[in-house]
Amino acid sequence: MNEVELKQKRLKKLKRIAAALLLCMVALFLFARLLSYYHLKEFWQAVAAFAEAGMVGALADWYAVTALFKHPLGLKIPHTNLIAVKKQKFAIKMGDFIQQHFLKKEDIVQKVKQLEVSQKLAQWMQDEQNQQKIINTVQKLIPFYFAQINEQELNQKIQNLVIDFIQKPDTENYLYLVIEKIIEEKHHQKLLEIALQAIILQVDDYENRKKIHDKVKKETPLFVPTFIGKIYTDKFLDAIRNLAIDIKNNPNHEVRSKFDQAIAEWLQRSKTNIDNQEKIKQIKQKIVQHPIFQENTSQIWTKIKMWLIEELEKTENQNLIKMQIEKFSKRIMEDIRLSEKIDSWVHTQVVQLVETNQESVKKHVTHTIQSWDAKFLAYQLELEVGKDLQYIRINGTLVGGVIGLTLYFITEFIPQWLQQ
Repeated sequence: MNEVELKQKRLKKLKRIAAALLLCMVALFLFARLLSYYHLKEFWQAVAAFAEAGMVGALADWYAVTALFKHPLGLKIPHTNLIAVKKQKFAIKMGDFIQQHFLKKEDIVQKVKQLEVSQKLAQWMQDEQNQQKIINTVQKLIPFYFAQINEQELNQKIQNLVIDFIQKPDTENYLYLVIEKIIEEKHHQKLLEIALQAIILQVDDYENRKKIHDKVKKETPLFVPTFIGKIYTDKFLDAIRNLAIDIKNNPNHEVRSKFDQAIAEWLQRSKTNIDNQEKIKQIKQKIVQHPIFQENTSQIWTKIKMWLIEELEKTENQNLIKMQIEKFSKRIMEDIRLSEKIDSWVHTQVVQLVETNQESVKKHVTHTIQSWDAKFLAYQLELEVGKDLQYIRINGTLVGGVIGLTLYFITEFIPQWLQQ
């Protein structure tokens, strides 16, 4: 049995009780009237007075309760069926009531201040289960919002932005800035060290030395002994090797300084050389037209999206997010300024929300009630408050009886007492 059926059952039960009590008063009145002619006249007259007043109270309250929701006995008496007749005015009044009493700016502001949103939020965020709720919510929201995006269109826009950036006339200036930064931080010296290490390895390689010896032997005059050519070749190669080792191990070597100077001069020439600029332009054009570039830039958003979703599912990243949530919650609790900023932001947002939507809420309530079927509205209201109204009928019957009995004693016995 659902909630509506349960309310219907309770309402019918109380209606039957109220009606049965009215019938009991009718029966008691007739019985007492009859017996008052034969035996204990004053007693049964008092009982009849009680029952008579109870009937009046029951009928009066039945009429008042019924008149709210329908026409009593189907008779279209003025000022009955009030809910249906006054529906339009009721809707307007209800809208005004909610606006004035539930959406009053001052009351809401005071309530928000009392809530201490930032502190409650921080406490809530420290709970591990709530931290997982945040992560789960993010995991659901991100794919949802991603699904609203036209993936193909965004991929195309990103690719166009990349191509436009590369093809800009001053793009090479960014390259020069990067190179200048590399030179400034001496990263280009690492390239020199790699080259020097490669030279050392090549000179030490037996096969390379043999090839050089054979080449020198072919170029050496016949009158020069072979072993002499080999000795001098080895000395030359060893000198190259030692020089490379010396440059590599000495950060202040002269060759390093000359390398710095050469790179700086090359960079300066490149900036002003028209031929270099034209070559860079041609290179940029080849880059943007290359199939590999086209393939890798056509799915940038898709790859970012998949990466984000995959990373969020990893346990280590979830644990990292939990740590950050807990860290942030502690900061809120300890940092008074941050706490006040959050409370101030919430206060501002709530006030703006109320001021912006106050009239809309009123209109929504009014229009919703006005759109309801009159019978349906009356039925719904009776279902909600009808139970309490039936208690009014029951109480009205009993209270009416007590008042009738009291009046009977006043009218019958007090005059007798005064005459004595």
